Amino acid sequence: MYRLAEELMRKGVPIVFATGVDGAVLPPGFSGVPRLEKPLLIDDLLRVVARLVADPGGGGP
Repeated sequence: MYRLAEELMRKGVPIVFATGVDGAVLPPGFSGVPRLEKPLLIDDLLRVVARLVADPGGGGP
């Protein structure tokens, strides 16, 4: 289920999850991946993407 996210992370591509499920549902390997809850607010998405562009390895929630 998370194979694409794992592959992107392996290649060093920053990712963010946009989900309607609780963060506790995500596997432990994704604990440092930023997660936005639906419904998304565009300002929150832009903030996270800007942070990932500035520091691709930093991520963080």
